[in-house]
Amino acid sequence: MTRPQSILWKAVLALALCTPAHAADLPQATLIGALEPLRAPGQMALDSNRVLYVADAQNRGVVKFGTDGSYLGAIPVSGVVRSVACTADDRVIVSHDSSVDFYTPSGTVLASLSGYGFLSPSGIAEDPAGNIYVADSKRNQVALFTPSGAFVSAFGAKGTGAGEFNYPTDLAWEKVSGQLAVVDTLNNRVQFFDASGAFKRVIGTPAALSGPLRFTYPQGVSFDYVSGARMFVADAFQSSVQVIELGALPRFLGYIGNFGTASGELRRPCDVLFDAATSELLVSDGGRVNIYGITEAAAADGSTGSTGSTGSTGSTGSTGSTGSTGSTGSTGSTGSTTGGSVTPGTAGSKQSASWQYPAGDCRHARAGSLVCRER
Repeated sequence: MTRPQSILWKAVLALALCTPAHAADLPQATLIGALEPLRAPGQMALDSNRVLYVADAQNRGVVKFGTDGSYLGAIPVSGVVRSVACTADDRVIVSHDSSVDFYTPSGTVLASLSGYGFLSPSGIAEDPAGNIYVADSKRNQVALFTPSGAFVSAFGAKGTGAGEFNYPTDLAWEKVSGQLAVVDTLNNRVQFFDASGAFKRVIGTPAALSGPLRFTYPQGVSFDYVSGARMFVADAFQSSVQVIELGALPRFLGYIGNFGTASGELRRPCDVLFDAATSELLVSDGGRVNIYGITEAAAADGSTGSTGSTGSTGSTGSTGSTGSTGSTGSTGSTGSTTGGSVTPGTAGSKQSASWQYPAGDCRHARAGSLVCRER
C-alpha cells in the first residue's frame, strides 16, 4: 500500500450553493482541504472514533486517516475493493470481488457475509437495529443480513419501475424517515425503501437529464440533520454534489463543485460523506478526497429602534385670585426606529483541526477558487 504523500490544505473562497430562490435556507460550503494523493478513492466510512476509512481499488485495500489527517495505515484486501462501512460496534465491512467481509479496525478478517451469492457487491449500510444491507450491482438487488452476517432476504430486479434497479452502487440509512436510500446509478435516481424492502419513494428519473432533482450518473449519497434533513448526492457525470432538502416533497437547494482540476473543483465524484461531528462534507473524487466545511447561512432579523423619551410637562402657573393654569409642556418627539441590518451569511470556517496534517507534513498547496453554476 502506498502511503499518501501529502494533504492539500488551502483556504479558498466560500461557495454559496447556487439556486435562484430560498437563499436563506442554503448552507455554505468552504473548501478547507483535501487528502491526496490516493490512487482511486471510492466509498468512505467513519467509525465511532472518527477514523476515516477510504476504499481505494487501485491500492487494493482500505486506507485509514486520523482526525488530524494523519495516515494510520491500510487494510490490505485481495481483489478489487468496492466499498467500506463501519458498524456501530466498530467492525469494518469491506465489499470486494464477489465477497463481503468483516474486519477489525487493525485489519484482521473476522467473518464473511453468508447465504447469498454475490456477483458484484458494492454499497453497504447498517440500520439502527444493526441489520446490514448490501447492494449488488450486477444482480440489481439489495441483500439484507443479520448483524452477525447471516442472509435474511433480498429485494429488487433489473428494470426501471418502482423498486427495480439498474446497477445500484451506494446505500445510506436516512434516520428521520427510517428508510434505506439506494443510489440506482444507471436509472439516474435515488430510491427509498423501508427496513423490509418495501418501496417508498424516488428522487430522479431514468431519463438522463441534468438540472435540479435530476441525475446523470449518481454514485454516492449521504445525509445531514443540522437544519432539517438534507441529502447530498455525488454525480460523477455532472461533476458536482447536489444538495436536496428532504420532506414530503424534496426541494432542490443547490450544487457543490464544478468540473475542473483546481482546488475545490470536481472531476468524477463517486462518493460523499457528511461528518456530523465537525459539519464537514467529504467528497471522494479522482485521486483525492475534498473536504468542505458546511455552515448555515446567517439570517438575522432587523431589530426595532428604541422609543424616544417623553418631553417634560410644563410647570404650573402661579395662582392668583383668578389665576390661570399654566400651559402643559409639549410632548417630546418619539425616537426614530432603525431596523437592524441583515447580516449576510458568513463563510464557513474550520472549527477544529480535523483532517489537517501538521504544517511540516504539508508538501504542497495549490491556490484556486470554487466555481458555482446555476442550471
